[in-house]
Amino acid sequence: MSVLLTVSYRVSEDLEAFRATAAEVAAKIAGAPGVRWKIWGLSPDGSAVSAYLFETAEAADAFANGPIIAGLKANPGVQGVTMASATVDPMLSQVTRASFAT
Repeated sequence: MSVLLTVSYRVSEDLEAFRATAAEVAAKIAGAPGVRWKIWGLSPDGSAVSAYLFETAEAADAFANGPIIAGLKANPGVQGVTMASATVDPMLSQVTRASFAT
Protein backbone atom coordinates (compact mmCIF):
# COMPACT_ATOMS: atom_id res chain seq x y z
CA MET A 1 0.00 0.00 0.00
CA SER A 2 1.23 3.52 -0.82
CA VAL A 3 2.71 5.72 1.90
CA LEU A 4 2.85 9.51 2.01
CA LEU A 5 5.92 11.01 3.71
CA THR A 6 6.14 14.71 4.51
CA VAL A 7 9.36 16.45 5.46
CA SER A 8 9.19 19.97 6.90
CA TYR A 9 12.13 22.28 7.58
CA ARG A 10 13.31 25.90 7.48
CA VAL A 11 15.96 27.15 5.07
CA SER A 12 18.13 29.92 6.56
CA GLU A 13 20.63 30.15 3.71
CA ASP A 14 20.04 32.00 0.46
CA LEU A 15 17.07 30.33 -1.23
CA GLU A 16 18.69 30.35 -4.67
CA ALA A 17 21.76 28.61 -3.25
CA PHE A 18 19.46 26.05 -1.61
CA ARG A 19 17.61 25.51 -4.92
CA ALA A 20 20.90 24.95 -6.73
CA THR A 21 21.93 22.28 -4.24
CA ALA A 22 18.44 20.75 -4.29
CA ALA A 23 18.56 20.53 -8.09
CA GLU A 24 21.66 18.36 -7.77
CA VAL A 25 19.95 16.09 -5.23
CA ALA A 26 16.67 15.84 -7.19
CA ALA A 27 17.96 13.12 -9.55
CA LYS A 28 19.07 11.03 -6.56
CA ILE A 29 15.62 11.41 -5.02
CA ALA A 30 13.95 10.41 -8.29
CA GLY A 31 16.11 7.28 -8.38
CA ALA A 32 15.51 6.23 -4.78
CA PRO A 33 13.83 2.83 -4.49
CA GLY A 34 10.06 3.04 -4.17
CA VAL A 35 9.69 6.78 -4.83
CA ARG A 36 6.71 7.48 -7.10
CA TRP A 37 7.04 11.26 -6.91
CA LYS A 38 8.05 14.23 -4.79
CA ILE A 39 6.49 17.68 -4.60
CA TRP A 40 8.69 20.54 -3.40
CA GLY A 41 7.21 23.40 -1.34
CA LEU A 42 9.43 26.39 -0.54
CA SER A 43 8.08 29.72 0.70
CA PRO A 44 9.90 33.05 0.33
CA ASP A 45 10.43 33.12 4.13
CA GLY A 46 12.37 29.82 3.94
CA SER A 47 9.68 27.55 5.36
CA ALA A 48 9.59 24.35 3.37
CA VAL A 49 7.63 21.14 3.11
CA SER A 50 8.16 18.24 0.76
CA ALA A 51 5.63 15.51 0.07
CA TYR A 52 6.76 12.13 -1.21
CA LEU A 53 4.68 9.20 -2.36
CA PHE A 54 6.25 5.79 -1.84
CA GLU A 55 5.15 2.38 -3.08
CA THR A 56 5.56 0.76 0.35
CA ALA A 57 6.10 1.60 4.01
CA GLU A 58 9.47 -0.15 3.82
CA ALA A 59 10.60 2.16 1.01
CA ALA A 60 9.42 5.23 2.93
CA ASP A 61 11.21 4.09 6.10
CA ALA A 62 14.42 3.36 4.18
CA PHE A 63 14.32 6.79 2.57
CA ALA A 64 13.54 8.58 5.86
CA ASN A 65 16.54 6.87 7.47
CA GLY A 66 18.82 7.08 4.44
CA PRO A 67 21.56 9.38 3.18
CA ILE A 68 19.37 11.99 1.45
CA ILE A 69 17.48 12.93 4.62
CA ALA A 70 20.72 12.65 6.62
CA GLY A 71 22.28 15.15 4.23
CA LEU A 72 19.35 17.53 4.64
CA LYS A 73 19.66 17.32 8.43
CA ALA A 74 23.43 17.92 8.24
CA ASN A 75 23.05 21.02 6.04
CA PRO A 76 23.99 24.03 8.21
CA GLY A 77 21.57 26.18 6.18
CA VAL A 78 18.60 23.98 7.16
CA GLN A 79 16.99 23.76 10.59
CA GLY A 80 14.10 21.98 12.26
CA VAL A 81 13.73 18.93 10.02
CA THR A 82 10.64 16.96 10.98
CA MET A 83 8.91 14.06 9.26
CA ALA A 84 5.51 12.42 9.29
CA SER A 85 4.16 9.48 7.34
CA ALA A 86 0.82 7.78 6.81
CA THR A 87 -0.67 5.07 4.66
CA VAL A 88 -2.57 6.54 1.72
CA ASP A 89 -6.33 6.07 1.83
CA PRO A 90 -7.08 5.21 -1.84
CA MET A 91 -10.83 5.73 -1.65
CA LEU A 92 -10.69 9.22 -0.16
CA SER A 93 -7.70 10.20 -2.31
CA GLN A 94 -9.48 9.21 -5.51
CA VAL A 95 -12.51 11.31 -4.55
CA THR A 96 -10.17 14.30 -4.46
CA ARG A 97 -8.70 13.36 -7.88
CA ALA A 98 -5.55 11.64 -6.66
CA SER A 99 -5.62 8.88 -9.26
CA PHE A 100 -2.12 7.77 -8.23
CA ALA A 101 -3.31 6.44 -4.87
CA THR A 102 -3.65 2.74 -5.57
